[in-house]
Amino acid sequence: LKWDSSDEEAIDLANPTAIDGVSVENGTITITSGGTYRLTGEYSGQVKIEAGRSDTVRLVLDNAKITNSTGAAINVVSAAEAIIYTAAGTTNTVADEANYTATGDDDPDAAIYSTANLTLAGEGTLTVNGNHEEGVHSTGGLVISNGTLNVNSVKTGIKGKNYVDILGGEVSVNSQKDAIKATNSKEEGYGWARITGGTVKVIAGDDGLKAIRTVEIADGTLNIEKAREGVEGQYINIFGGTVSVNSIDDGIN
Repeated sequence: LKWDSSDEEAIDLANPTAIDGVSVENGTITITSGGTYRLTGEYSGQVKIEAGRSDTVRLVLDNAKITNSTGAAINVVSAAEAIIYTAAGTTNTVADEANYTATGDDDPDAAIYSTANLTLAGEGTLTVNGNHEEGVHSTGGLVISNGTLNVNSVKTGIKGKNYVDILGGEVSVNSQKDAIKATNSKEEGYGWARITGGTVKVIAGDDGLKAIRTVEIADGTLNIEKAREGVEGQYINIFGGTVSVNSIDDGIN
């Protein structure tokens, strides 16, 4: 996740202007080229990534607040990989609102939505408020590597279709439905969730940590403070770490 800071492009969210690889139009900042973009300030609208299929796009959030009243606040339409990185010592917020203008099955449904593999990382704090449905949703894979991530959602908190891989950091999820889940039941080798480090705290209206196939906990701390089903999967492997579950129904299912 290291990069040369001299290669960054700066985007002032309070007064965004078009630069090479970035357009600004009708309440949308669109990034069309791979690279690293440092976002600072407040923006009402959508940050959209529409890069090439071989491009990696890194957003460095530097005391950024992005709120969209009509759809996803960060929407990754196309890229090889998207990385959202919080700068050290910063506090950042990404939020949507209840009503989206486009609500079809293939339309974005989360405050942070990505069709590419998505990594959340950094040394700062990111709060995601999903007021429409999901907080964070990748239709590929989702990696959380470090930093402080707080997700609040009216449905699922964190959803990775292929996988959710938590390597470290401080992750807190408060969701009215499932807190963390991986949903791919059709492709072999996908549909798994894993914790190998960090601290994960969950309050869920439904399941705490759910995978269609395998849930694996190898290290770190998982504290499910409230859920209907605590940990649910076809296979559940607990090799290490500290697991605490307070559930209405099954603790481990």
